[in-house]
Amino acid sequence: MKQLENYGNEIDLMKYRIEKARSDVKAANVLMGIDDYMGANNRSYYAIFHAISAVHALEGQSYRKHKDTIANFNKEYVKTEVFPRKIGRRIARAEEIRHASDYDDFYIAFMKRFSFMREAMSGQDLVYVSNVDITPNSCITKNVIKAMKENGVKRLISSNAVGIYNEVPGSFGRANRDACDYVWTELLNSEKLVSESEIDYTIIRLPWLTDGEKSNYTVTTRHQTFYGDYISRKNVADLILRIIDNPQYG
Repeated sequence: MKQLENYGNEIDLMKYRIEKARSDVKAANVLMGIDDYMGANNRSYYAIFHAISAVHALEGQSYRKHKDTIANFNKEYVKTEVFPRKIGRRIARAEEIRHASDYDDFYIAFMKRFSFMREAMSGQDLVYVSNVDITPNSCITKNVIKAMKENGVKRLISSNAVGIYNEVPGSFGRANRDACDYVWTELLNSEKLVSESEIDYTIIRLPWLTDGEKSNYTVTTRHQTFYGDYISRKNVADLILRIIDNPQYG
């Protein structure tokens, strides 16, 4: 058993992280009690994250980035079925909800509510969905399509993951497929609903994102081989604005 400087051994670190997870759960319950759902979603996610980190501690592993912590947990424990695959899906869903709670306007109160979507789309020419839909039964995608049709909105920009058309070769393609394995069915279901919707659509297949500056990038279609790995969120925003400005671009 490894001795971890200033922290004891792996068991001590695991227990410390479990206590952090328990503290997060308590905080989430308090926030729920005062109707602070955004805060509760944030603390609930961190409870999961610290519990995952506790599992890694038993192997003497620690990761600086959340995506690495989760990706390696899925690789080592979910894909090998030490934990059931549904756990991987729930972790992904919690991560998505936490991110949306922290950064997306109106998501918590309204993202799944069809009535709000229908009202929000009234009089619009185009709908952009920033969230990659990994919900059970693709409820976000279904509601978006239904609301668009009821409002006569003809143009959709939908977000999904790169690789859904098996267009990514090499080691990155394999790594990306492994990382998305636990939500792969949900990604494909969302794509299928959009492509069969009879709506004029563009699916933006997101690679792994960074917070870097905007740089030159190349747009590929579903029938072209995708080369690359990481891209800046600013580049994604630039592409979306181009499509909004000129729907024929996408």
